[in-house]
Amino acid sequence: MSAGGTADNVVIGPGRLWVAPVGTTAPTSASAALDPAFWAVGYTEEGTTVSIELTTEEIMVAEELDPIRYVNSARSTTIALAMAEMTRKRLALASGLGGGYVDSAAALDALDVATEENTPVMLVWDSEETAAGNDQNRRWVFYSAYQTGAVSVSRQKAPAKSTLPVEFKAAKTTGNPLYRAFPNADGLV
Repeated sequence: MSAGGTADNVVIGPGRLWVAPVGTTAPTSASAALDPAFWAVGYTEEGTTVSIELTTEEIMVAEELDPIRYVNSARSTTIALAMAEMTRKRLALASGLGGGYVDSAAALDALDVATEENTPVMLVWDSEETAAGNDQNRRWVFYSAYQTGAVSVSRQKAPAKSTLPVEFKAAKTTGNPLYRAFPNADGLV
């Protein structure tokens, strides 16, 4: 007996994660070119994982043994990855300093930051390197995300490599959804 599924709806393959300061012009489709302020995170240990966790509460009434409904009481969206490229701007990103740093030989001193607050970034995940007009790309846009995870860097002999693990939490901003998913032409996300 056939499972009744559609093999072409099973998505595989890696993607790319892009970073820019919050407020950068967001893409409006899966095929639109990204604003030049976005930079690619580059190589990762195991790709990018997006987790959406819903906390629900059951609604009970005296006349029923079972809940009559469930309501959402909280939602948390996490974007997690381990960056395999150990550069200055990626360390700044992992340290919660934002996405506006560049790679250079200048020292990165977290104590020089004018604020003690975590600086959010805008994230875009693409299913493939996109060119304008590519109708098979799938894209997720996170308008504001804070680095909230622990950063633990191991230095070991080869073939082990050092990585910068990050865990972003998406936050709501005025005028934007928490995230926006743009399916490709076939409706795949």
